[in-house]
Amino acid sequence: NAEYMGDDNSFWTLMDSHLASLGIVVGGKKKDKSKKNSSPSATTQKSSANQNPPASTPKPPKSTPKAETDAAPTKSPKSPKTSNAPKPKVSKQAQTHTQSPPPVPTNTNTTPRNATKRKAAPEAETNPRTSTKKSKTPKSTPTAPATPTSSSAMSEMERRLMSGHFRYLNELLYTSESTDAFTHFSENPELFDDYHSGFRSQVEKWPSNPVDAFIEFIREHQRQSGEEVRVADFGCGDAVISKTFEGVENVVVHAFDLVSNSPLVTACDMAHTPLLPASVDIAVFCLSLMGTNFGDFLIEANRVLKPGGVLLVAEVASRIESVKTFLKFLDFLGFGKPKKLEDTKMFLSFQFVRTKAMGARELARVRNKIPESDVLKPCTYKKR
Repeated sequence: NAEYMGDDNSFWTLMDSHLASLGIVVGGKKKDKSKKNSSPSATTQKSSANQNPPASTPKPPKSTPKAETDAAPTKSPKSPKTSNAPKPKVSKQAQTHTQSPPPVPTNTNTTPRNATKRKAAPEAETNPRTSTKKSKTPKSTPTAPATPTSSSAMSEMERRLMSGHFRYLNELLYTSESTDAFTHFSENPELFDDYHSGFRSQVEKWPSNPVDAFIEFIREHQRQSGEEVRVADFGCGDAVISKTFEGVENVVVHAFDLVSNSPLVTACDMAHTPLLPASVDIAVFCLSLMGTNFGDFLIEANRVLKPGGVLLVAEVASRIESVKTFLKFLDFLGFGKPKKLEDTKMFLSFQFVRTKAMGARELARVRNKIPESDVLKPCTYKKR
């Protein structure tokens, strides 16, 4: 370089060759650094030297071929494609990114096995559903804590079955004639026990039981009369009245029902009891006017009651649509002077006096005026 310090054109020609060998294009962006240090006159002199070299320029020494070979590549840097400059790292990352796109998860043919295994493992670890299922399964597997729950479920199921069986038998008694009900329960006496087992569970939920008021009435009636009192209990069920007055002096109870589950009970159709006419002082129907022909029960009670005898009737309040119609029906069958003993949301209790004798012929005429279906509704249940 010291040989050409005196000639500006030779200096810039040699400078361009060195810049080209370093990958710096003359006239590009990277040449601006050299232009900042050079004056405008030097720039014009260099361009003129490149285009028309002067004839008086001395020949270079023996080292010029080396300089010429170094300056020879000055023409190639004009096209950036043939430059030998190293590419930036950014362009390599972009090129590698475009050349190898990420594998599609669904395409199992193109993705390597190792890649799919690596992705499957973190999915199983980070998937909340699989993690929750694994945590819950050991909690539900133990059988020891489930034992009390299963036993309570079984007891609840048994209770519902018993309740449903009771409703079926109860509806059967309300919608059948007494002769059919007597035959059915006589052939299947276990049904009678099932019915009264369900009945007892119902009684436990009642705020009061009408039979208790009837027991007090019988006690008071015997005390006031001072004589022996005979009672006919129609549809006695568990024979609570008979058990209450068993062994009590001056009180005799005749209990009747479809099935006899006690020596105190006589099994029969309540329309036809073995009692003699005018042989009892008090006739009781405590929630027992069941059956489509309950008028026959009342005619039987009229037959066995003494003149002036007492009839006690307790019924579910919802069965009596019209108290007036109910009282008129009883009056047509020979029971007058009604007196209400109990009036609650659940039950209605009445006291009647046998005023005249009535029989089957009179009952037939009464039924033409007021059928039993207009007097008391049967207790039926909705289908479940």
